[in-house]
Amino acid sequence: MKLRFAISIATVATMTLLSASAQEQTPPSPPATAHPAASNRLAQVAVELKLTDAQRAQLKAALQNMRTEVQRIRDDTSLSQDQRRQKMREARQETLRTVKGILTPEQFAKWQQIRSNRKQPHG
Repeated sequence: MKLRFAISIATVATMTLLSASAQEQTPPSPPATAHPAASNRLAQVAVELKLTDAQRAQLKAALQNMRTEVQRIRDDTSLSQDQRRQKMREARQETLRTVKGILTPEQFAKWQQIRSNRKQPHG
């Protein structure tokens, strides 16, 4: 009888610990599709460039593809630093070609101006 009671107590204690442990574990967060600041910048740029809904969707997809490609390049440990730099350059050039195809010439010129202003140091 004492043995049964001890086994029951041990079982309850084990189940309690397992339950508490399972509750402490948080599920992995889904991969972010875009950084919040990037989404805010896209919304701001969309207003400044007066993008259509179609242009906005295409631009968002192009920039997301760029982020994915950049991450893939960064994660590729087989690349030398020079190879990584070259692949990053190629990815940027491809994104520029894509963006140029999405925007009107006026929008593209303004987009480049916005980008260059953002790169200038704030002093």
